Amino acid sequence: MRFARHFLLATLAFGAAACSDDDTGPTSAVIPPLAYVRYINATPDTFPHTVRWVDDLEFTPQTFINVGFRTEGQGGFQGLRAGSRRFKVFTYQQNVLNFPIAGNTTVLKDTTFNFVAGQHYTIVYSGFTRTGSTPAAQLNIITDDPPASPATGTLIRVYNLAYTGTWDVYLGPTATQVGDTSTTSTAYAAAPGTLLASTTAPGSAGAVAQNYTARALGNYQLRFTTAGTLNRPGTAATPTPVRVAVPAGVAETADFEAAGGSNINGSVLTVWVFGAQTGGTGAASRPSALVTVDRSPARTIAP
Repeated sequence: MRFARHFLLATLAFGAAACSDDDTGPTSAVIPPLAYVRYINATPDTFPHTVRWVDDLEFTPQTFINVGFRTEGQGGFQGLRAGSRRFKVFTYQQNVLNFPIAGNTTVLKDTTFNFVAGQHYTIVYSGFTRTGSTPAAQLNIITDDPPASPATGTLIRVYNLAYTGTWDVYLGPTATQVGDTSTTSTAYAAAPGTLLASTTAPGSAGAVAQNYTARALGNYQLRFTTAGTLNRPGTAATPTPVRVAVPAGVAETADFEAAGGSNINGSVLTVWVFGAQTGGTGAASRPSALVTVDRSPARTIAP
């Protein structure tokens, strides 16, 4: 018994001595080469998505959870260890205690892609997932490096993710214009701003882009009209004003970096146009748009 006690004490002393070597200094993670990815859900006939990289946990986005139709995964561009990476797109299961009988959610896509270090990518899952629907769902991985921030003003482009219907998209002031709130008028009473894009439907689930254009600072809304007119989308009997606010952004402070927006110099933005579908069903509704911040201005105030 005495021998066992002495042996245990000797073992603990040896372990303590071994653990004390070089353990008092700071440690730092080795960051590998990173690509930058974001995710957009453009499938109207499914509920929200969750995206998981299944080959590695470290240096992998963890926030693309419960991404609804016409929305972007939380956090925008996220760092991802570069190289050949495997990921899956799942349907989102809100109640973890009520999974399907199979014990998992539905896998919408399982793929591997080579992500290049330093490159930005936008992953868009679009189309219809239900059998017989057209166009069929597909995953688009867009090589998507935003341009440098302009010294003044903003840069804005349009990506058309609508595959049915055509509209004109105007960029105008946020202030309500005459006729905007009318429920009987078939048209905007005043021009709804500057024509930003004519969204000719691509006829597939692919994305069609227009080049970035310079815009002055301001508080803006997007307004949709029937292509070639100032008429609101919908029918003459039930015209529907479609207006989407453009994020104004948040100015830089000593404590926080600027958040890009239409009223922040150096911001680079994308307007993603979606078709007239109702999320979860694919039934006709009205067009809409998502505005993402592709690049915010660099910090100028020392923290």
